[in-house]
Amino acid sequence: MGPIAHRPDGSRRRPQDVPPDTALTDTHRDIFERIASLLDTARDAAEPVVRLDPFTRLGLGTFSFFEHLYDGVGMLGRVVLDLFSIVRKPQLMPWKEISANGYNAGTQARPITALVAHPHPLFGGTMDNKVAQTLARTLVQLNYVTYRANFRCVGETQGEHDAGIGERDDLRAVLDHMRAEAGQGDLPLVLAVFSFGTFVLSHVAQKLREEGQAIERMVFVGTAASRWEVAPVPENTLVIHGETDDTVPIQSVYDWARPQELPVVVIPGAEHFLHRKLHILKWIIVDAWR
Repeated sequence: MGPIAHRPDGSRRRPQDVPPDTALTDTHRDIFERIASLLDTARDAAEPVVRLDPFTRLGLGTFSFFEHLYDGVGMLGRVVLDLFSIVRKPQLMPWKEISANGYNAGTQARPITALVAHPHPLFGGTMDNKVAQTLARTLVQLNYVTYRANFRCVGETQGEHDAGIGERDDLRAVLDHMRAEAGQGDLPLVLAVFSFGTFVLSHVAQKLREEGQAIERMVFVGTAASRWEVAPVPENTLVIHGETDDTVPIQSVYDWARPQELPVVVIPGAEHFLHRKLHILKWIIVDAWR
């Protein structure tokens, strides 16, 4: 079969229809014959479209819906379980890094854990403050497993200072970590704190009591009642203050303690940071535990 050409009107014509003055070589004819062969090859028949009746379509649609619903419920269930895990043990999640130190009282350790909080971070307060260290060492001497931690923006603790609000979350994170330690999940707490930390920890303790968590005792030193709204504390809280404290005047501590009928132990001649009086602070705490 000879090659096929096209007329201007779109109809096909064969080589014999080519104008007589057109010279075709054998190569041209071979090419045209190949093209004509391809054009004349029958196309594969299209696959028939399967048309489903309405009932079959309804059944398949229903099945597909419930299949997706099952997957969605499963995913939602996993999310809910993850959220419950976060609420129960937020220390398992990589929210932030908090720098803290723990002290083990050895074989004589009491079945109670203790947490120490430090003064205002924007004025140099850290867990290495001398008063905070004295509190921690005294509690270790009293055979408590003791922790002290830096608030946010101090040391290696991440975050920015949050005026005592976010700092509550920092202490709760440390407490949750303490609770996660082997054998410490249900132990009562001793909370000891100095200056700005009294404001933060008082609200943490208030929340813990509302949740029914046991607090064995609290020690407040340099209670910052003149600067922040320190929450009420249990009646057995040991409140210690310097007589000549000009950072937090002692009268403001009396005004805070009076409605709660809390006694205040005054260290004569001591200012806010208890310079040269830390041995007295230690003695007062040890004596109060007898």
